Amino acid sequence: MPAEQPELSIVVMFTHDAEQAERCLNGIATARSEVPASETIIVLNRASQAVRSVIEARAAGARVIDSPTNTGTAVAWQLGFTAARGEFVLLLHEDAVPLPAMTPKLIGTLKSEHAAAAVGPWIEETRGTPSVNAGWLRFGRLGTRLTPDLLPVGLADAPYAVNEISSSISLWRRSA
Repeated sequence: MPAEQPELSIVVMFTHDAEQAERCLNGIATARSEVPASETIIVLNRASQAVRSVIEARAAGARVIDSPTNTGTAVAWQLGFTAARGEFVLLLHEDAVPLPAMTPKLIGTLKSEHAAAAVGPWIEETRGTPSVNAGWLRFGRLGTRLTPDLLPVGLADAPYAVNEISSSISLWRRSA
């Protein structure tokens, strides 16, 4: 059941992959258990029938925005973001899975970093590639994706500023 005054709105966009949708919904269940004052908003972005079946079976209580056309990520997230009521909005692609303790840590970071509009976690790729950071530093026209070997000592477990965060998973301060 959605929280009356949610602290967190989880907005996720689904398109075609039912297996990814299942994994993502498992991660969302974990995030919701860690932040009970939360709501889930699902944007079906010209979703396949297989994805629709997963959503029907697993997403009771979620608000669903159903687009018959694939609007693209930006428009889909805008639809979900507009529907969000929480102070914080967690935006997810269907292939992103919130890990245990991630969401409360991101919320805590936004609460303590008053100048930040959004934060992103480290991203662990599951297709054999190494973990990478969700942030990018810009040097002129060149972008550098931050990896553990590029971080100054002591920053691996602490928040630090970047110019951009990954579009796969990010937490936003709705007021920003």
